[in-house]
Amino acid sequence: QWLDYKTMLIIHILCGELMLITIPFTVPSQQAMKKNSAKMQALQPELDKLKSQFLPGIFIEQHDPDTLDPPAGRARRTPDKHQ
Repeated sequence: QWLDYKTMLIIHILCGELMLITIPFTVPSQQAMKKNSAKMQALQPELDKLKSQFLPGIFIEQHDPDTLDPPAGRARRTPDKHQ
């Protein structure tokens, strides 16, 4: 053991209390994230239109918001139609 039983028990209880204190801060954060996500989904068609207008021939990889994977954010050229 690293520390005696009483010290570890106090640390364990304090960590539990800290987790309980942070609950009110996580719920509004999650609600704000959902609200911002809905706004971004509403703006997606306009963003796609601007991408096609100003970035012809470039495909920007999209991030799936339902997964936990980080967005790729990489741009690559689409294959030429002449090949």
